[in-house]
Amino acid sequence: MLDPARLLADSLGAHLAESYTRAFGGSEPRFAGIIAEAARLMMERLAGSDALYRDGLLLVQGRALYPGWHPLPPAHDGRAPVGGTAAQPRLRRGA
Repeated sequence: MLDPARLLADSLGAHLAESYTRAFGGSEPRFAGIIAEAARLMMERLAGSDALYRDGLLLVQGRALYPGWHPLPPAHDGRAPVGGTAAQPRLRRGA
């Protein structure tokens, strides 16, 4: 039987192991196998749980309780912190 979660888990594990091997070469080859197996286990556990459904349900319930609430101000697109950064503090007018 076709198991899409298993296919995704195997593909992700193989991709991460290949990326690790390409980046770090043969310095610690056993880590590539560990990373691949950890990715497979994580995806299989996530696919077998209802975590994605629960998070989506909680998000919908939260929006129903607080209809005007948004995680970011409307003019903020998520690429830069609101109000500047530590390297670029917000300047006060008239100061």
